[in-house]
Amino acid sequence: MPDLTETVDWSRIFDALACSYRRQTLRYLTQVNDEARVEDVAVHLAETTAARDRTRVLLHHQHLPKLIDAGLARWDRERDAVSLTPLALEIPIGLLSPQPLTQRSSAEVESASD
Repeated sequence: MPDLTETVDWSRIFDALACSYRRQTLRYLTQVNDEARVEDVAVHLAETTAARDRTRVLLHHQHLPKLIDAGLARWDRERDAVSLTPLALEIPIGLLSPQPLTQRSSAEVESASD
């Protein structure tokens, strides 16, 4: 495996992962064996059927190019399919679907400040 500290532009990766739609796209691709039609990704991301067209446009013009630029996805435009790159497979799934932090009780907060 190559030394990722030398070959990866971490700023681009962090920029790509900063958007929840892009994280959801990567998470969806991991769930469907690393490749899906762009239409299927749009259906998955869209909250309503009416939002599907807008989501597809955002995928085509904003989110997929950002993931590709970061080296996290490939897009076969002839097949209109998007897939994960080996680099994307190295990202811990917890970064793509973080668990919410549990709220600490006031007693825990007080004891931590002692």
